Amino acid sequence: MERFPWVEVFRGLAILEVVLHHVTGRFLRELSPGSLEWHLLAAMNRTLHFAVPAFLFMTSLVLGASFVRAFRLDRYLQNRALRLLWPYLLWSGVYLAFRYWDHGIFQPERLLHQLLWGKAYFHLYEAVVKVLYP
Repeated sequence: MERFPWVEVFRGLAILEVVLHHVTGRFLRELSPGSLEWHLLAAMNRTLHFAVPAFLFMTSLVLGASFVRAFRLDRYLQNRALRLLWPYLLWSGVYLAFRYWDHGIFQPERLLHQLLWGKAYFHLYEAVVKVLYP
């Protein structure tokens, strides 16, 4: 399948924007609301809000194009597991450790719920969405 450079550039920019969106959102909670720094960071955060849906859209478009080529369910499930499952579990563990370190919160009884629904940290829902809806 032919690769298009503009798709890779778009996805790369969207990834950077997603990271910046999440980082600025985290630091907004640390600043005093109404301060100049808070307003500047809030403006950047809101400007980058489109990045998550843009990244999901482009990823779905590329994945959908690969289905046109030749779809095999076993290959699809193996690909999803290799590309999404282990990073999802790794980052869920990192974020659960971070939540424990930052807030002292760990609830073992909620662990299965957090992993099944992407609730280990607020933005991990996206990995669950990618598994269910490519």
